[in-house]
Amino acid sequence: MFLDFNDPEGLEDEAQNARDMGYNGKFAIHPSQVSVINTCFEPSDEEVQWALNVLEQQKNFAGQGAFVVDGKMVDAPVILRARRVLGLTDSDAHP
Repeated sequence: MFLDFNDPEGLEDEAQNARDMGYNGKFAIHPSQVSVINTCFEPSDEEVQWALNVLEQQKNFAGQGAFVVDGKMVDAPVILRARRVLGLTDSDAHP
């Protein structure tokens, strides 16, 4: 929680730090903070493309425990991360 709602730059720094540490959201105490927080936690175009690529490649390796995408191992936690980037849940169909 960032209490100084008159300091959007400070909020942005703190939200970005939280995102870098793996958090996926932040509380706002004032409506003026919502857009700053949303911007910090919205996935970048590169992250969305990565997630789409991972889930597309997953279709080619169905039933295998792990596979490689762009030289990096992909397993269940990475697939979960890709689904979260796209805002998908377990009940959603693959894109």
